[in-house]
Amino acid sequence: MFFSFEFGGQYKYKIGIVDKDNSYSSNQIIESIDELEDIQSVKIKEKDYKLLLITQQIEVAVIIDKNFEENLLNFKPQEYKYKVHKAK
Repeated sequence: MFFSFEFGGQYKYKIGIVDKDNSYSSNQIIESIDELEDIQSVKIKEKDYKLLLITQQIEVAVIIDKNFEENLLNFKPQEYKYKVHKAK
């Protein structure tokens, strides 16, 4: 019974989010990620994402840069950054 309780739950992939913009648009992106099935976002600090990936506490890190919303509204090219730990 203990093992079914401990390991029987559905696994959620954790996505670490670094939101440097803290805007309406970045919050909408985070909400969209949270609405995906089997996905959970967690806010992290940029300095921590490498360690969290290596230790497999998160599967992916998404970095939303400052001025994301401003660039989006002004039709400026926007680069999306994500980091994934690659096993060697």
